[in-house]
Amino acid sequence: MSKYNFEDDEDKYGKTQRLDSINEEIKKYHFNENSSITNDNSEIERKLGDKNNYLNSINSEKIPKNENPKEEFSDKTIVSSQNDFSKDYDSDKFGDTVVLKGELFENKNKNPKPPKKKKGQYKIFMGITLIVGIVVFLAVFIYTFMSFNENKTDTEKENILTTDISTENSPLVVKSINGNSDILVWDIKNEKNYSVNIDSDTEIFDSEGTKSSLKNILPGDVINVEFDKDNEKVTKITYPEDFFVLGNSKEEPVYGFKPSEKGDSISSDDKTYKVSDKVDVFYKGQHKSVTDIAEVDALKIKGYDDTVYYIEIFELHGSINIKNIDKVENGQIIIDENEPLELSGIETIPVLEGSHNIVIKGSNINDYTAEIFIVSCESFEIDLSDFQGKKCVLIVKANVDDYNLYIDGIGVSDIESPQVLDEGQYTIRIEKEGYSPWEETVNLSGSSKEVNASLEKLPEEKISFVITTYPADADIYIDDEYVGKSPMNISLEKGSYRFVAKLSGYSDIDRQITVDETTQSIDFSFQ
Repeated sequence: MSKYNFEDDEDKYGKTQRLDSINEEIKKYHFNENSSITNDNSEIERKLGDKNNYLNSINSEKIPKNENPKEEFSDKTIVSSQNDFSKDYDSDKFGDTVVLKGELFENKNKNPKPPKKKKGQYKIFMGITLIVGIVVFLAVFIYTFMSFNENKTDTEKENILTTDISTENSPLVVKSINGNSDILVWDIKNEKNYSVNIDSDTEIFDSEGTKSSLKNILPGDVINVEFDKDNEKVTKITYPEDFFVLGNSKEEPVYGFKPSEKGDSISSDDKTYKVSDKVDVFYKGQHKSVTDIAEVDALKIKGYDDTVYYIEIFELHGSINIKNIDKVENGQIIIDENEPLELSGIETIPVLEGSHNIVIKGSNINDYTAEIFIVSCESFEIDLSDFQGKKCVLIVKANVDDYNLYIDGIGVSDIESPQVLDEGQYTIRIEKEGYSPWEETVNLSGSSKEVNASLEKLPEEKISFVITTYPADADIYIDDEYVGKSPMNISLEKGSYRFVAKLSGYSDIDRQITVDETTQSIDFSFQ
């Protein structure tokens, strides 16, 4: 604090006085109407000294400018001596304390009533208030959430590689490249995130030992960092010998890797790798889980020693889901002319995204062929219960017309047309009034099967009657079959017959006769 010196009145002010005390004294001259000291500047300078010299002597404090405009009092201003500030001042010395009040206190004794609000205006006001409240709440929530994430990111980056890390030469997994100088890494040994800062003097070498640059360092790479002798500046970045990359690019990926059930390892036909719990798995820029991977997927894998720390998926599978496998006997599925897969015990088959030709075979079904499109992470469903079995055409022939045909007890309406049936065993039955039913069990296989049915007519009640000719002793033929000489007794079933009688010296009698319940005798005379 600088000292403020005065030219006279040393007894009253002393040799030093603070700026705020001086301001209070100045106020007295300007605002105390009962004081004998006037507002003349010469009197003030006599008591306090030249103000310009005084201001020039200050070297540590600055007097702030009073930016508030000077208040002008209207004829409605109220002056009161009863206020909270009177206790801080001596009224004998400074006079009554005044409080300046505006037009709001012009009529102190009146209690003006606020204007009544209309109901519609009140509702609008409440609605606007509610909307504003919701908007403010959301804004505060979003701001708080973003601030939390930013603070979290800053916390992760505040750890910088230390002397211990550089001395151990711990392998570091590159998580991301920030700008042109910062590399966010994961320390494998110490299990911490660090931010490594490099500059134009930092030497960078690729995994082949060739001099490289920051743009060639990619997420998933495992690097070593070396410092200068003061452990303050990164001088060199190299790749450890145990760093490995499987699958160079999208054009040359690796296939055949299958994760464990828990996702803590991944295997191919000849190698198994551990999977770090800090592994990064990406597909088209999106995070995925190790367990999302299937053997058909196209991958790029990076790791150190025997542990995987980074996987990029170039092609990700969808799946074919097969339902009701038990409906198909000896079922197989062939995808894109690859080796057939037995359907027994299979429900889900991983298939890469895109168009595929599939063929489903079975001993009890006709081959099913289809062109399908698979979307990654989605399934295409095939229900084998919807499949029709192998077909065979059944052709039925019989020795009678207008018969009734039954297949496995079910009547067939159109007996004239061939019947198309699934391959298998069936019972065929034919019925006709007046005939014994015909039935046979047949096995249908191949393209067609012909069945010949022969129905036997049932015996009917015979009608007995007498055949008489004039003159007698003629030879009698029924349906061209000799039956005896007239007169004679004969029994025939109901029906129509050809009757022929022959007698030497006479013309033959050749007639069509009908035998029914009314027939008692048949008489013919030769001419």
